Amino acid sequence: MDSIHSIRKEIALQEGVMIYWHCSNYNAMVKSDGKKAVENREIKKMLQTIGFEDFPLKHKETGQPYLEGSLKHLSISHSKGWFALAHSMNSIGIDIEPIRSSIEKGTSYFLNEVEVKKSFSVKELHIIWGAKEALFKQLSGKIENLKKEVTTVEINSNYILLEFKQHTFRFNYLFIDDVCLVWGT
Repeated sequence: MDSIHSIRKEIALQEGVMIYWHCSNYNAMVKSDGKKAVENREIKKMLQTIGFEDFPLKHKETGQPYLEGSLKHLSISHSKGWFALAHSMNSIGIDIEPIRSSIEKGTSYFLNEVEVKKSFSVKELHIIWGAKEALFKQLSGKIENLKKEVTTVEINSNYILLEFKQHTFRFNYLFIDDVCLVWGT
């Protein structure tokens, strides 16, 4: 079964590119072929779209994906039929998540003592979650506890700033339909 992409976009990044799309027949494909097979197939298509069909996708011990033979960094995210992939000469992290109100029930898993004192909208909670996930990927999993060690400094209309070990990291975000996409280098 071939995938049907209802939304497909490529965005140039400094020293790289990001691509995202929605596979509108995702559920039918998963039912037919299995979730892992569909995810692997879509990621392979994304890599081909940006010109990396000749580089085998591998994973480090930390689980971080990389393209064998390429000097560029790679980050991949997928959730409920949404797929995002970014590669860059710089270390990069990306996360894509459908918006759901139930995130408010799970804030104890990712907001720290400083952050819980502030009031965040459902969309802002997704930005925070996505940015923390993207930072974890950008730093190759070298954060022991996202909740305790990473703090939201600012969220504005285009980006979020996070602090980790006295360093500030900037992540851009955008909303596509009811989905939050966050990335940073």
